[in-house]
Amino acid sequence: MQLLMLAFYLSVLTYYTGVLIYTIPLPFYGLKKWAPQLMVDGVFSAILVFSYTILLWLINYIGYILGVDWGSFNKWFTEQLLSIASLLVTLRTLGLGLSSVGLGFLTNSFISPLISSLTYLMIFISTYYILSVAIASLAPILISIGLVLHSIPFRLARGGGATLIAVAMVFSIGAPLTPFFVETIGSYELVNRFSYGYLLADIFVYDSIGNAIPYYVYEIYSLDNALLARYASDQYGYVNATSIDKGVPSSKHIVRISMAGYFYETIVTPSSPLLRNITLTCLNAISLRSLRMVSVFNMNTFTVNSISSNYVIMTTYSSTDSTLVAIGLSSDAIVAYVDDEPLVPSRTYSYTWRNVDFRTYEYVIPNGSHTVFIGIYGSEQPTPSNIDEIYYARDTLGVSIGNLEFLVQPVSALVLKLFIAPVVYVSILVSTSVGLAKLLGGSSIRVARILVTGI
Repeated sequence: MQLLMLAFYLSVLTYYTGVLIYTIPLPFYGLKKWAPQLMVDGVFSAILVFSYTILLWLINYIGYILGVDWGSFNKWFTEQLLSIASLLVTLRTLGLGLSSVGLGFLTNSFISPLISSLTYLMIFISTYYILSVAIASLAPILISIGLVLHSIPFRLARGGGATLIAVAMVFSIGAPLTPFFVETIGSYELVNRFSYGYLLADIFVYDSIGNAIPYYVYEIYSLDNALLARYASDQYGYVNATSIDKGVPSSKHIVRISMAGYFYETIVTPSSPLLRNITLTCLNAISLRSLRMVSVFNMNTFTVNSISSNYVIMTTYSSTDSTLVAIGLSSDAIVAYVDDEPLVPSRTYSYTWRNVDFRTYEYVIPNGSHTVFIGIYGSEQPTPSNIDEIYYARDTLGVSIGNLEFLVQPVSALVLKLFIAPVVYVSILVSTSVGLAKLLGGSSIRVARILVTGI
């Protein structure tokens, strides 16, 4: 309010300075030619001061018509930062992997420049965002200061004031529309693909009592259920995803584990380190030995009292009837007892998984507390057939040691999308601001004279 009062007083001063020059009884024609211009400038500045609320209303109204949404702009900015960060993590992980196999020169000559480019890009887009938010949030103050400068006599700061008002209005309306302009450049599948991130990992899967589960299939899906990777573990329950061609996403993803026909699903959110262990525990599974296991469902609690490679004895409790599944080979003998009484399976079914024939017995355990014995006897030790593995880096990201030049494409796409396109858009906003500044009297008095005199 004080700035507006100051601007008004300066406009009055400008007007009466012109009147005073008019009344000087001396033939100073070089000075007297300022009189009408000062009078028009004073009236025009006063009109702008009284139009302060109208200027703010115009920002909101035009923004509403054009669909300005700062929430969407903030979300878009966050998504772009995550895209850059994911690609940075991918490049750093590749650099670590190359260095670990003695190819550090590739990291220094190829990976490092790409990382530097993405770092500068992140600084640029963050600076643009902060500047846009600052202009929009300070628009009332900037317009007030512009009105003060606009009202100073003899046009000493009129151009600067008009420009300040124009920039505050144009960028408050135009900055949040940046995503609409940028997205017209196109959406790049390469960039979207790298949004999952990339890290190297050792993967272990254990049962409820800490025994490694062998020969499981480890599948990785995005949150929208797109298959990203598939790995097979060894007989020790270990998946080596530390090679450059493999790896796992560094972002949140879905993991589905298939083991002897039993499926387990969970959501994994890797932490920030580039190389880490992923350890998962199947809380309702008990592994006796290779390809033999017991699973419990709808059970409140169960405690393993004794276990060997052929049987398990556990104490169970459930408030309702629960289900116990014993999984063995088709040649195995499976027996079950509840409180030393033989238990007949409610269902038996056979299937083949990775070229190994299985038979599964499903038992219903009555509610309450019970001692359960499950025995799976058999000497056969088959090895499951190989599966078609999908390497995350090689097959999903398209990155391998022999194809590192592929990484230039997503970096170039991000530079085009988040540097060149915003620079072009900012130039449009700047040129619009210059035009509006001229209309506000920044470089010509024609508009002001028409508004004041009607001529």
